[in-house]
Amino acid sequence: MPAWRAGSGGARRGQHGAPGAAAHPAQDDPAAAPDAVRILTGIFTTVLGVPHVGPDDGFFDLGGDSVLANQVAAQARAHGLNLRPKDVFEHPTARRLAHHIN
Repeated sequence: MPAWRAGSGGARRGQHGAPGAAAHPAQDDPAAAPDAVRILTGIFTTVLGVPHVGPDDGFFDLGGDSVLANQVAAQARAHGLNLRPKDVFEHPTARRLAHHIN
């Protein structure tokens, strides 16, 4: 449940005072997860065996499959990112994955 919905039923006011203002703005800020994006693009590059992966390149468009998605999830967890193979299917780019897990 979002933080602004918790409590006595009234909307909580976030940092800027507006109802529903994100208590965790990192989830909505495109620049909030640069480390996770960098880690994930590196993992994609290694697992897929390609010279470069951009943050918006699709894992499956670059040749990924379910076996490789499992490897991505395992390597991401080794880097401290809470990622499941299913997440790679639902959010197939490094940028989308980074925002999903943050």
